[in-house]
Amino acid sequence: MAQGLQGPGDPDRVPSMNDPTSLDQQLGYRDTLPLSWVPLATPPPPEQLQQLQENNLRVLAVVAALEERHSPRGENDERVEQELERIHQKLDMLLVLFGQFLRRMDPSAPPRPVRLTSAGLSWEGGSALEGYGLLSVMLHPCMPEPFTWPARATNAGAVGEARFEPLGEALEAALEKHVFLHHRRSVAVSRPPAARSA
Repeated sequence: MAQGLQGPGDPDRVPSMNDPTSLDQQLGYRDTLPLSWVPLATPPPPEQLQQLQENNLRVLAVVAALEERHSPRGENDERVEQELERIHQKLDMLLVLFGQFLRRMDPSAPPRPVRLTSAGLSWEGGSALEGYGLLSVMLHPCMPEPFTWPARATNAGAVGEARFEPLGEALEAALEKHVFLHHRRSVAVSRPPAARSA
C-alpha cells in the first residue's frame, strides 16, 4: 500500500447517521457544488488511491492559488496591486468559462447545495447517493478537475451524508486547510458590517 495511505475497509459497512461525530457537528462550509457518484463493489487498489491522492493534492493547491489575493502593502504598491487584480479577474473569467464548458460536457455532475467538511459532505433533500462509491466534487468554478475520493453515503429521510474513507496525512491536512479558509470567509461575510470593521 502507498505510503501515508490507509486503504478503505469493508465496502458493505454502513456508517450510522446517529454517529455523535455527525458531519454537521464538524467544521465546514456550505456551498452549491457539482457532484458525481460512481458506485463501487470493491475498494480501489492502492495504485489508484495513490493517483487519486496526487490528483487531489494538485486540485487543492490550484484552488488555493486561485482564491489567493494579496492586500496592498503601501501607496506605492496600490496601483500595481490594482492592475494585478484586474488581470486576475480576466483570467478568472476565462477559467470560469472553460470550466463551465467542460461541465456542460459532463451532465452527470449537477450542482447541489452541500456542506463540506474534511471528513465528507452532507446535504438535504433526496439523493441517489447511497452505499459505497467514488465521490467527485468540483471545489471551484475555475478548476475543471474534481476532488475525488472513495466514500460511504447514507440517507436518512431528508438528510444524507457521504463520509470520505481515510485520506492520508498530507491530503487530510490540505483539505482541512481548504475547509477552514472557506469556513472563516463564510463567518466573516455573515457578520454585520459594523462588526467586520471593529
